[in-house]
Amino acid sequence: MKHILKHKTLWASLAIVLAVFLWGMSFVSMKIVITAGLPPFTMITLRYLIVSAVMIIGFLMLKNKLNWKTLLKDQALFFWSGAIGITAYFLFEAKGIELTTASSASIIIAMVPVFSLFADWFFFKKRPGWFQLMGIGVSIVGVWLIFQSTLSPLETASNPMLGNLLMLGACFCWVGYSVLSKNLLKTYNSFHITAIQSFYGTLLFIPFALIESTAWIPVSGMVWLHLLYLALLCSIFAYYLYNIALKHLGITIVSVYVNLIPVVGVLGGFLILKEPLLPIQAIGGLLIISSLFLVNQKPRSSFVESTLKQ
Repeated sequence: MKHILKHKTLWASLAIVLAVFLWGMSFVSMKIVITAGLPPFTMITLRYLIVSAVMIIGFLMLKNKLNWKTLLKDQALFFWSGAIGITAYFLFEAKGIELTTASSASIIIAMVPVFSLFADWFFFKKRPGWFQLMGIGVSIVGVWLIFQSTLSPLETASNPMLGNLLMLGACFCWVGYSVLSKNLLKTYNSFHITAIQSFYGTLLFIPFALIESTAWIPVSGMVWLHLLYLALLCSIFAYYLYNIALKHLGITIVSVYVNLIPVVGVLGGFLILKEPLLPIQAIGGLLIISSLFLVNQKPRSSFVESTLKQ
């Protein structure tokens, strides 16, 4: 029995390591696609058209497990959670990555658990402990340093200040999505929720992609490979791996791994995209990563767990 548990723990650890790598490198992949000339909103629309196609197939296969009367009643909640957590979140993220560096984007988006504590406190009256409050303070200093390091345009970032602000907007969108989705998690499994939200989110992406139609370019094989990577591996497979790890390792251990996503993003940006890594940016990133470990000293609620994504 101990041998079986040890075996499952090993595979779960490998699963979360792979998921963290896939998510961390997604910032690099998106930057490559945008740099290749594909407009940001078009990129995210194509990505989610692929995701939705896969999700719809899976949804149809599992439709017999749904209460259709309850499902129809909850469509407004599905719509708004999809609009905020998928459409708005990825529009902010895609445009933000276009304007800032992949390194800064991956560090700032790691602030989601910190913002989640605020939401947990405000909406659900869950007071954070001293470690969480310390983490919030440290993370604010880290974000301030990241912003200070990108006051001027860089070779790989045309408007890093605006891009970083948009990434903060993405953080707020994810927290809003988590608040709206909390009630859905009581009735539906995560696959059904993601499938329906992805459907609405994708529909809402299309008008934004059409706005960019004058800038559309032929999509090369390299771009399609990155889009498939983002859709199939980052938006679907990595979440499957995350759930395996969550089941066998628990939220505390998994959250420690998840906190390393910005490390992968920064290293990917530095090694693959040749992005500059300024000392002040490195210090800010280390502070934010440290704050995430402080925030996760005490697992607080299912809401905070659900916000440990990207």
